[in-house]
Amino acid sequence: MATATANGFSRTSGFVEQVQRNDNRTALKIDGKWFSTFGTCKVEQGDRIELTYAVKEKGDRVYRNIKNIEPINPVTATTTPTGNAPTDKDSAIARSVALKSAVAWVHSSASLDDVLDTAAAFLTWLQDGHTPTAAGPDVGDGDNVPF
Repeated sequence: MATATANGFSRTSGFVEQVQRNDNRTALKIDGKWFSTFGTCKVEQGDRIELTYAVKEKGDRVYRNIKNIEPINPVTATTTPTGNAPTDKDSAIARSVALKSAVAWVHSSASLDDVLDTAAAFLTWLQDGHTPTAAGPDVGDGDNVPF
């Protein structure tokens, strides 16, 4: 849903349905409408964003020119050992790996909370490269850490 701002621009938010890039132009499709900007932007399909744009009409065509893009609920990025910040996709993969590992680690009679606590410990290790001091269920040698 688009809303007007004090400076005459409009704002909208939603998930990016499609991204088209060519040369120095990027176009984003949100809620079935196309928005474009000159230059490149780091937005990918599936990202949830809020953008500010100006509407320009030429004949029977309507152009929505992006002025500003802001991510909504961005994943907090940490620096990897190579110095590159992980992407949202990297973070989603890490969460999936942590959950799968936690399910495999704990026994079948463990509660959902125990599995999720163990997943959080695995995720901390994946993201930060260190073992948390206390997390997860008592699953092994009594140190409450699944490592």
